Amino acid sequence: DVLAFLRSAAQSVRTYRPDRPSASGACALAAISGIRGPAPALNFSPSACGSRHIVPAPQTVYSHPSVGSVGRAGRGVTRLHATTPTQPRFIDIAANLTDCVFRGVSWKGKTMHEDDFELMVQRFQTVGVEQVIVSGTSYDVCVRALELTRQYPGVFYTTIGVHPAHSLEFDESGDPQGHLDKLRKLITENRDVVVAIGEIGIDYAELEECPKDVQVKYFEEQLVLAKETGLPMFLHSREVGLDFVEILERNRDKLTTGVVHSFTGTAEELQRILDLGLYVSVNGASLRTAEQIEVVKTIPVERLMIETDSPWCDIRKGNFGFPDVQTKFPTSKKNKFRMGTCVE
Repeated sequence: DVLAFLRSAAQSVRTYRPDRPSASGACALAAISGIRGPAPALNFSPSACGSRHIVPAPQTVYSHPSVGSVGRAGRGVTRLHATTPTQPRFIDIAANLTDCVFRGVSWKGKTMHEDDFELMVQRFQTVGVEQVIVSGTSYDVCVRALELTRQYPGVFYTTIGVHPAHSLEFDESGDPQGHLDKLRKLITENRDVVVAIGEIGIDYAELEECPKDVQVKYFEEQLVLAKETGLPMFLHSREVGLDFVEILERNRDKLTTGVVHSFTGTAEELQRILDLGLYVSVNGASLRTAEQIEVVKTIPVERLMIETDSPWCDIRKGNFGFPDVQTKFPTSKKNKFRMGTCVE
């Protein structure tokens, strides 16, 4: 569930920053996109760290001139203002909410339980997740993500781009440039809800889905969209060594600002990413080993974002960060579904 993953990530990041007890910054979403306003600065005070509880920094400003009130929701969902002065307010910067599992359908197409999407939205709003950025990972997914943002105005925003695992769709279209133009059109026609170019990058764990040279080619070509539009980059890197940062370094003239999401890299990768002026986002996958957490601890808090990348990247039993997850939610297995609970 979006909420459980997000809170889990927040818990573990807090626990492993004892060296910076008084730092403050935008841990949910730093100001990189068109929804800058709703991201509050979070205060890591000594007392807060002692109780493992994040509190918003005082005098948080919560507004945005182009979006207006964020208190709207679509499809009959009541916007719940349940946050309190001591409750954190979040933006989940990466969630794959177009995935069929959020509608009760398995990846094999079998209906596992009733569609409880709207109840999920109410749950995450109730505990302070103000907005969610829905990841665009292919042309078709981007179209569905845009439809979702229109159903829940002011709650969902989206990114436009093609994930490295899907990069063959450019060649398979028969007109790679035309396919890029289709993405460009989605951006220009939906600038009010498109907040970044992505999910773009390289992923060598997905070479069976798309060869390395194809991934690199269309990663670099999609960087042009960021430069053209001025939008931030929503970046993906997995199991690629230093290839990812080297591609960015040789394309400095195309870069805007942006975030490397689901970070699981080394200290050297992190430093070179920071040297490029980029932000870094973590989720459960970033907190699975002691070595990973040692790297996460060194991320400057003003460059740190958090995400779920749901339905992926939760903190799992056996992970190094799991014992520090304090928040639990009523959960049922998908084959023993109970309406109103999270789904395992």
